Amino acid sequence: MQRKNGLYLSDGSFMRFQDKSVSKELAVRSRSLDYVLLGNLYLPNPDPVLKSQGRDIRVYEDLITDDRVGGSIVNRVNATLALDWEIDKGKSAKSRQAKAVKEIFTALPLNTIIERIIRNARGFGYSPIETVWEKLASGLNAPVAMHVKPQHWFGFNSDNELRFLSRENPLAGEELPARRFLCPTNEASYANPYGLGLNSRCFWPVIFKRGGWRFWIQFSEKFGQVWPIGKLPRTADQGDVDELLDVLEQMVQDGLAVIPDDGSVELKESGSKGATADLYRGIIAEANSAISTVWLGHAGAGQSVSGELGGKELTIEIRKDLRDADKTLVEETMNQLIDYICIENWGSAVNAPRFSLWEEEDVDLKPAERDDKLSGALAKSGLKFSQGYFERTYNLEAGDIEAATESPVPAQKPQESFSSCPHCSTFSTAQIAQLPETRLAERLATSADPTLTDWLGKIRRLMDDGSSLEEMRDTIANAYPGMATETLAGIMAEEMVRAMMAGRIDAKNGD
Repeated sequence: MQRKNGLYLSDGSFMRFQDKSVSKELAVRSRSLDYVLLGNLYLPNPDPVLKSQGRDIRVYEDLITDDRVGGSIVNRVNATLALDWEIDKGKSAKSRQAKAVKEIFTALPLNTIIERIIRNARGFGYSPIETVWEKLASGLNAPVAMHVKPQHWFGFNSDNELRFLSRENPLAGEELPARRFLCPTNEASYANPYGLGLNSRCFWPVIFKRGGWRFWIQFSEKFGQVWPIGKLPRTADQGDVDELLDVLEQMVQDGLAVIPDDGSVELKESGSKGATADLYRGIIAEANSAISTVWLGHAGAGQSVSGELGGKELTIEIRKDLRDADKTLVEETMNQLIDYICIENWGSAVNAPRFSLWEEEDVDLKPAERDDKLSGALAKSGLKFSQGYFERTYNLEAGDIEAATESPVPAQKPQESFSSCPHCSTFSTAQIAQLPETRLAERLATSADPTLTDWLGKIRRLMDDGSSLEEMRDTIANAYPGMATETLAGIMAEEMVRAMMAGRIDAKNGD
């Protein structure tokens, strides 16, 4: 028996059909009342300041000239620019794609791009970036330039897709080609794909701050200096009054005046000017604190002093959190560009290389601790990390690592001498008994110059294949004809004597 929304199975159970409506969005803009009102037009920016002022986003460009806004932006940008960047950092074997992507990114002005991503995306809410592609000599199709375009040239359609508001299509906008534009945003949402820029929150503080400066300057001009008051006898006519006013005006400018002998001048000061000046000063201080809170996360971030509320340590921690947020924004933008590169050249962005920003003292600590533990485990199995591994993992160059000089083996006190052998007068029976032929390569490893350590593996194999000491000596000499043999010859002579006496002891004991 079949029903519209399900089917009975052979065991009597009922399996309900999946409702297709759950696999797609139901409440979409194209079905909302907004779409009826907008028609096929691009979505207007819902920024509350822009709506109240009836202006476009260009109104925020003027805010950057404010000293506190501009200084806060510089702090945010420089905190991120202080980080290093890498492609697939920490991976033991970098892929061919990662190397190609790194070459492409090295040719780009990354510092300028990072600065504009933070300044524009954070400040204005969104930042359209157009990429210019060219065919490289290597055959790769790669971005060779990234241009940050004015925000008011672009809008979003009902599907939250970026559109270019061209002269030919200013209302609905033009569809953009695939993989040509990036658009990092700040606090974007489905209802507001434009994002909400930090400059929007700084608009009114800057406006009131500028008003406070203007009124404070006017007040200072009016009440910051003394008021000259001229006195004339009642019999003075209007001509005398005008003449005295001219004298007083010149006195304000020059500090000098000549008046009739029957007149006088008195200088008065405003008794309430201090309280009024504090009022304007307070408006500016509050505006600066509001701007610092918006951009740097704390009111005291712009002028904090260690020990005060919101002091230096707290400010640094807040700035680090904001820097990490900016780092994530930049990484997401750059990784989207890497996906574009991989799709253009290799047809897929699956397992694409990743761009990362990192601080050396923070990131390199974990691999160092890991390698320290693994070195001990590998040593128990007779293995060790190669020099190439350390150079690759920690971005070292050839010559940065040198082999450590091993401590010489302490000499043991002789116990019993063999007078029959003139070369063995200093070796005891116990010492020789502990030195079979297989110890020869190990003796070379500890006594020879550190530069011989790379040859030990091959020397051990040559020793194992040799049937006599003479054959081992000739085999080693033939394997390394260009090496300085003085040190090796001395060690070989000593070891041959040790091995020979060990053999005699073994034969005497019947082993």
